Order: sequence, then C-alpha cells, then structure tokens
Amino acid sequence: MPDNRLARAFASTRAVLSTVEPDQLDLSTPCASWDVRSLIDHFVGTARWAGDTIAGTAGAPAFLGRADRPGRGFAARG
Repeated sequence: MPDNRLARAFASTRAVLSTVEPDQLDLSTPCASWDVRSLIDHFVGTARWAGDTIAGTAGAPAFLGRADRPGRGFAARG
C-alpha cells in the first residue's frame, strides 16, 4: 500500500493557501521575520527543492534572493 502522507500534506497546504487573499500577502505571521508572502515562498521553494532532490537535479534553491520568488507571483484568491 503506498504511503500518501506527502500527498495529504500538499493537499492540506493547498487548502490553507487557497484562502489567502491578495491583501494578506504582506501581513505578519507568528514568526516575526516571516510575512505571509515569505512563508508561501518557503513552502513553494521547499516543495520544488524536494522534488528536484528526488529527481536528482537539485542544487541550491533557485528562488533564493531573487525578485521573482514564488510568493511575488502568488495568485491569491480575489
């Protein structure tokens, strides 16, 4: 029987992220150094890095320090 924990984790994360409104991206989170946009960047970047690692193509996360980080283009509901 396949282990579906990763699929469930992605599904629950998508469920939360789908509720984010555009005006919430710059709000703070319980971690003082992270706003919502940065947290989304972290989620997306980590998932991409993990996929690349599994595929054997991983290097340093490509989005770090760039203006085109995933959260900058995040399509929040609205």
